[in-house]
Amino acid sequence: LSIYCPILEVDISTSLLRRCFSNIFTVKYCNYGNAPSNNTSIELKFDSYLAVQNSSIPYTYQGGIYIFNIGAVAPYTCGTFNISTLVSCSSALGDTLCVNASIYPTITCGGVDTMNFQTNYDYCRIVIGSYDPNEKILLRPMSAQPFFAVHPDSVLEYQINFQNTGTDTAFK
Repeated sequence: LSIYCPILEVDISTSLLRRCFSNIFTVKYCNYGNAPSNNTSIELKFDSYLAVQNSSIPYTYQGGIYIFNIGAVAPYTCGTFNISTLVSCSSALGDTLCVNASIYPTITCGGVDTMNFQTNYDYCRIVIGSYDPNEKILLRPMSAQPFFAVHPDSVLEYQINFQNTGTDTAFK
């Protein structure tokens, strides 16, 4: 790769939320880039019906936002931490309670906004947990000039540019 930069991503999830009980959220953050991310931080904004009780790592609270200073995140690594919240007894059964997660710093590398994987063209990242070289990978038509890159063990093996014909494309 000719671009050397971190590509950060954050995800927050929980298995379920129960009113009047403590619930655990898991925050997963990753650096999918080939450069370390220094001074990494995660900002979380919780729904007003969710009260943060504690966290497995320290945080600061500023203006309705919880800030978690992660520090350095090495290339191709991920980490997690947990947050305990109390769901208000005032919330209605069936309410959708939201949490907004952002990771910083955001860096633009080669035209890619690493916060949102946005570019001047449609961009899609497909992750395959395991791959049998005797099987085919089927890609559906996309609106822009697509390319397909294979990264076994986080190392670029090869990249294929292909023409969007409006029909499915199979690779083997």
